[in-house]
Amino acid sequence: MTLWAEMVVSLMSPRDASKVQCNGVVVACAGNKHTGYHISMLFTGITRQAEATLYSMARSDLGTN
Repeated sequence: MTLWAEMVVSLMSPRDASKVQCNGVVVACAGNKHTGYHISMLFTGITRQAEATLYSMARSDLGTN
């Protein structure tokens, strides 16, 4: 992925089907199509509700590696 590319990302939790859509900018990308990618994004203009949903997803067992 191109650094500084602007994207819209839609996420849905497999646990409770909660959804969040965010605008963001790619700030880092490592990997390849064979092994997968690790992408870091800076979310821009995120609502408090979307931030709370993302925080909840990250703190659940879904956010662990």
